Amino acid sequence: MSHVSQPEGSNLCGHACLAMVLGIDLEAAKARLGHGRRTRTRELVAALGEHAEDARLRPLKKDTELPDYAILKVTWAPNQGHFVVYEAPLVFDPNLPGSVTFKPYYQWWVDSHKGRVTSFLALRRALPDPR
Repeated sequence: MSHVSQPEGSNLCGHACLAMVLGIDLEAAKARLGHGRRTRTRELVAALGEHAEDARLRPLKKDTELPDYAILKVTWAPNQGHFVVYEAPLVFDPNLPGSVTFKPYYQWWVDSHKGRVTSFLALRRALPDPR
């Protein structure tokens, strides 16, 4: 997966995640979503089309096992969320360069921001073109 960064100080994490999952650039993700502002889950699901396994985020509880491929939502305060892409065992955060492994990433959120991964949207991988 190619990492896509969101512009510093922007709310384009959802756009960047969409771009990473679909293999497009940030401008194409903006066009697909139809705007350049904060993204709602339902907008991501619609833009992902057949790549989204569900129509909404599933809560991540202690006994929940993450799928191998998903968009994760990190929350650290009321109405403060951030989307990242998870491709086991790596997390691709639009605010960080490259990728990091999940456990240290999760602990960094807990320690630095009092945040945690609260939910996920399972994804389907693109099928190879039969031609």
